[in-house]
Amino acid sequence: MLEERRLLIVGRDPAELAFLKTSLEPRGYSVVGTPPGDGIWQGLETLRPHIVMIDVQKGMDDPLEELVRIKAMLPGDLFVPVFAVYPDKVPAEIIRGFQRGADDFIVRPFELFELILRLEVLWRMKTLQDQLLATNKRLHALSITDDLTGLCNQGEFKRRMVLELRRVPRFHVPVAVIFFDCDRFKQVNDSSGHAVGSHVLKEIARILVANLRDTDVICRYGGDEFVIGLPGCDLARGVETAERLRELVKMSTFRLGSAEVRVTLSIGVEACTPEHPYELDPLLQRADAALYLAKERGRDRVCVLDPETGGHTP
Repeated sequence: MLEERRLLIVGRDPAELAFLKTSLEPRGYSVVGTPPGDGIWQGLETLRPHIVMIDVQKGMDDPLEELVRIKAMLPGDLFVPVFAVYPDKVPAEIIRGFQRGADDFIVRPFELFELILRLEVLWRMKTLQDQLLATNKRLHALSITDDLTGLCNQGEFKRRMVLELRRVPRFHVPVAVIFFDCDRFKQVNDSSGHAVGSHVLKEIARILVANLRDTDVICRYGGDEFVIGLPGCDLARGVETAERLRELVKMSTFRLGSAEVRVTLSIGVEACTPEHPYELDPLLQRADAALYLAKERGRDRVCVLDPETGGHTP
């Protein structure tokens, strides 16, 4: 069974469209035609073509205008080759077509076998390009993701948070940061094994994802440390969110095989506001210092720093 190849033909000749449908569909192409103009967008949206074939029209101010419009409409994260059909062999126009985005061309009158061969070459180009794009996406995902928990890694967290912090003075929106680790986590690894410890971290990550917003930036910072960016949240909202997460983790029992583990969190919270702006590193340092205050005060709690003294604020 032939793999479906969706082909959108942009042209005005219904007889040629019918001929091409009859000739190409037995070879695995789903052929849809649309006239030039506003209907192209609907054709692209409905068919989501693998290849676009465009009839370059004579008598227009710019015969390649439709080609340029189509290239602008195509999704930027996919390779959709555009095949131009010229009414006559004018080298300057063909060169200009490539400059405007055409991936291949043919000149009328053409033999059907030549058209089929050129479409086959474009299909192979598309297949290879799609494989390359998919590989690049996977590599990019790996480069920004923590391999144990699936959360973003430290580098991606910092990149996204720098963008969020730029919004604070511009749009007058706060950003809160929650920094936490698991209390006495070394004992979990020592008594139950590293497999259980890894399972606990993955389950904590699952709790975070399930109970935070899509817009929140959730990161495994390293070891058993996690950091969360909360766009649009001030310090009070950050503390409220931290308390909720602390309770959720404290009430959870983490099971792997015969092992059952319960953990608590020590959490520090800080916020960047238009009134109290911070760069990313000082913001993280203050949240981290608040975390260690939570450790000093007995663990299993949320702490913030006094903005003046750096001490604990109840």
